[in-house]
Amino acid sequence: MILHIVFTFDDFSEYSAKVADVLKSVGIKGVFFINTAVIRSGEEQDLVKELAKYHEVGSHSHNHLDLTQLPLEEALRDLLKSREVLHELTGKYVKSFAYPYGSYSNEVVEAVRRAGFTMARTVEVKPPLTEIKDPLKLPVLYHDHSLTNKRLVYEILRNLLVGKLYTAKLYQIMLIEKQRGFLETTKSLLNFIASMHLPKDTLIIFLFHPWMIERVKGWEIFEEVALLAKDVGRIVTLENAYCKFYAKAWLEEIKGKHA
Repeated sequence: MILHIVFTFDDFSEYSAKVADVLKSVGIKGVFFINTAVIRSGEEQDLVKELAKYHEVGSHSHNHLDLTQLPLEEALRDLLKSREVLHELTGKYVKSFAYPYGSYSNEVVEAVRRAGFTMARTVEVKPPLTEIKDPLKLPVLYHDHSLTNKRLVYEILRNLLVGKLYTAKLYQIMLIEKQRGFLETTKSLLNFIASMHLPKDTLIIFLFHPWMIERVKGWEIFEEVALLAKDVGRIVTLENAYCKFYAKAWLEEIKGKHA
């Protein structure tokens, strides 16, 4: 079993550069979702170009609005504008997207599809994946806005009742480690999952905000997280994950139907 790990980062800011530098210093890539309306100066444009040279760059919309509150055509214009700006800066047609505030609906998902994106990350917390069923509704294992204690206790009890001990343990780690902060929790989750010797290749996606790492002055711990992840798994981009956990499964399904 190979543990595939994706680090995603929302909300473009000056701290995005620091995150990128830490990741590159340990030899791994991240996925940076950029809300393009904040790109105003030449320095910010250069930063986006530098990010795209080594890391994966995706869209976080243009104006960072709750797309579920916009008329469908207005949401689509916002998405297309963001994709256009990123293409102009990077020379690449970005394929990945992250929903602002994690908000989406069936209509928003359709707008994301029409805008040309093939992957979209949510903020929904789910157990590790062995396949991607819907690439436009990708969940995360964990993010830096922790679930409430009430929700965590509920998930622990719910999974225990149906015999999902492994999943219950993941939520228990989130609850126990919550007071130590999101970076220490990430380390504990990585160590636990790596110790399980799961029978299938597994995908986990993390979501962090660079400004949150700065807020808690967690740059040293963040580097420890990156090094640990590199040690226990294979760090991939969302494009890599799409090919491994969705496109491959889709091709095998097609082959099976024609066998």
